[in-house]
Amino acid sequence: QAVSAVFGPYLIMSRVLRATRLHHAGMRAFSSGTAVPSTGRKGHRPGDLLPSLAALVPKIPACQSMKPSEMPWVTKSQTFFEMWGKLKVCMPKYEAFLQTHVPLGGGGGDFNTDMKMMGKKMQGRVMKEESQVALGEFYLAVAMQLRPAEIEAAGSESKALLQVARDCAEKDFEPCIEQARELV
Repeated sequence: QAVSAVFGPYLIMSRVLRATRLHHAGMRAFSSGTAVPSTGRKGHRPGDLLPSLAALVPKIPACQSMKPSEMPWVTKSQTFFEMWGKLKVCMPKYEAFLQTHVPLGGGGGDFNTDMKMMGKKMQGRVMKEESQVALGEFYLAVAMQLRPAEIEAAGSESKALLQVARDCAEKDFEPCIEQARELV
């Protein structure tokens, strides 16, 4: 009893490990060429070439003068995330736009067939009226976040509000999206 009290957990663990090894051996014996998870060590080991080379990079004189916070990709990502902090409240409006822009049924054929079918259903229009309204509401919400003074100055004049929304879309939102695409 004294031996099993001291070595009990180790004996149980050895049984588990033995069962695991048998399981993997069985998988290898009866597999049809599919990958079997390795039970070996994962990751780099001390003395491996790649981590050793990576550790040398900060010691290069050209790299010592660089400040990570001033690297181009860092400043671009900071700009994007600052913009995203303002825009995330507008995303329900964008979701509403996407829901109005769902195809009018059908589909499943090739691209040309689908385009012809949609052209007939849309009667030559590029976007439904409902989709245009939803997109305008989204860009107006974006303008309210990014250009509140211009929205205030436009008051309730619809043409002025639409112009602010259009300027915001073309000069603020679309360049931000393009910058995000370049970042990733």
